[in-house]
Amino acid sequence: MLSSNIREADIPNRDLSSNEVIQLLDYFKEHPIIHCFIATLATTGLRIRELCTSRISDITYQDGDYWLNVMGKGRKQREVLLHPNIIEGIKSFRLRRKLDFQLDPTDDSPIFTTANGMPYSYKYLSNYLTRHINNADLTFIKMRKTPITPHFFRHAYAIISAENGATLESISPSLGHSSYRTTARYLEKRLSRKNSASHSWKNSNILKEI
Repeated sequence: MLSSNIREADIPNRDLSSNEVIQLLDYFKEHPIIHCFIATLATTGLRIRELCTSRISDITYQDGDYWLNVMGKGRKQREVLLHPNIIEGIKSFRLRRKLDFQLDPTDDSPIFTTANGMPYSYKYLSNYLTRHINNADLTFIKMRKTPITPHFFRHAYAIISAENGATLESISPSLGHSSYRTTARYLEKRLSRKNSASHSWKNSNILKEI
């Protein structure tokens, strides 16, 4: 079989900005199920499969913080921080499913369940979120060339973390990447635009005359 090389220019744009994530959260604020999924994915960088396989017993509480123990690719474990508003979103989600939320190291039931109380198939959940997100009446979605999938929120997590001062060295393990190069690709387009020489033109006298 012949190997194929993909040019950087042909790699789909999977970037999501903080403003776009906020727009999605605002759009789905009356839909606690989708809102919770988007908020959790964007603030943790979880893969959709990792989200679906997370159990109540995977959550621990220490020194005022909730942590989720995740089994990622290659059976690599990592912990991700669950912010207080994400915990509240999970409680609302489970209340909608007529479930309570009590930390229990022996409770191996899924954090997120379908309306029938079953764990989500990651393929089903990915298709479900992709369909609803891309049907949202938001201008930036209509302008995109590729549909937004749950994987885009891993890019959003990396981008927003970097914008708030996190280093590549801290973002990479948070995403469960085995190589910094993978994480760097998530940030490459955002950083190239940020560092563009064109920004120096903003106060140019030439632009004032155009």
